[in-house]
Amino acid sequence: MGIFNFLSKKKTPRNTPKKISKLNNNPTTWIDAQYEDNPRKKENILLIAESDNQNDFIELHFIYNHLIDLYYKQRNDWDDALPKCIECCWKDIEIFPLFKDSYLKSELHNQDGTIPRIPSFQRLAIIYEKKGDTKKAISICEKAIDYGLTEKTKGGFNGRLDRLKKKL
Repeated sequence: MGIFNFLSKKKTPRNTPKKISKLNNNPTTWIDAQYEDNPRKKENILLIAESDNQNDFIELHFIYNHLIDLYYKQRNDWDDALPKCIECCWKDIEIFPLFKDSYLKSELHNQDGTIPRIPSFQRLAIIYEKKGDTKKAISICEKAIDYGLTEKTKGGFNGRLDRLKKKL
């Protein structure tokens, strides 16, 4: 009878994060996913971390960075990866002012007021440009420039913006 119970047992849908059993009651973080090789397991850990850290904007930023990276790498293998990547980019962009404020108040930042690179802007601009949605890519670049952000390309966001405007 045991084998029949096993076969008839309902499986958890792929999109539903399973709670990680931990020895302590600390919230799950992006660090918990850092060394996971299985992309679906990594996604699950990161989604739990997102749920566990809704009010920690520094933690959320790094969770979104890892989700963006994961989804972008899986864009050719998972049908839902690119839309999820875009969604995470937007989530990170949306919390950016809160992240920046929290980061500058924390002990993590350099005393010169600089913040770490924010890859969601660059990634989203690239995705929109590749999809042929130049106006959206321009909008993302302008938003990044308004925030005073840089990217590690030759021309930065200003160069990308100029190149995109030439396409219109």
